[in-house]
Amino acid sequence: MRSRLIFRLRTLLIAVSVSCCALGVWWHHLAPFRRQQKALIVLRESGAAVTTRVATGSDWRRRLVGEDWFVEVTSVRLDRQQVTTAQLEAVVSLIGVLELSFIGANFDDRDAQYLRAQPTLIRLYLQGTDITDEGLRLLPELVELRYVDIRGTRVSLRGVQKLEAALPQARVLTDRR
Repeated sequence: MRSRLIFRLRTLLIAVSVSCCALGVWWHHLAPFRRQQKALIVLRESGAAVTTRVATGSDWRRRLVGEDWFVEVTSVRLDRQQVTTAQLEAVVSLIGVLELSFIGANFDDRDAQYLRAQPTLIRLYLQGTDITDEGLRLLPELVELRYVDIRGTRVSLRGVQKLEAALPQARVLTDRR
């Protein structure tokens, strides 16, 4: 007895194409969360304090990605650490960071470029770092920034004034007045 399920090559190619498209969409939605999970491992293993919350989004996306991976990082604290390039690159891969803290860390002007990747940043703690006016000139790109602590840094009074003018909505905590 012959099977009634006989497919033509064209039907098979269409089925494979649809399957590949579905897999591509799944992969596209999963990629940022996969990068973030790798970054979280790097940060936690290096001693950073990381706070997360369940990400906002649709239920289908949460089921697609998985409950453990569907998170937003709200806070990363690299206080009093020898901050490495690997840690800074990990920060770039995070989704939805609201607060970054480098209090007393070896954070300087070259490291400030990594902050650009966090447009959702609201609070930034650079107290006791080696940041100068040069590093601060990148901060106005962070339009959501509301609080910047630059006490004990090498930022001049002129640099503070420029930052306050560029980010009028931000409270700038400084010892240069």
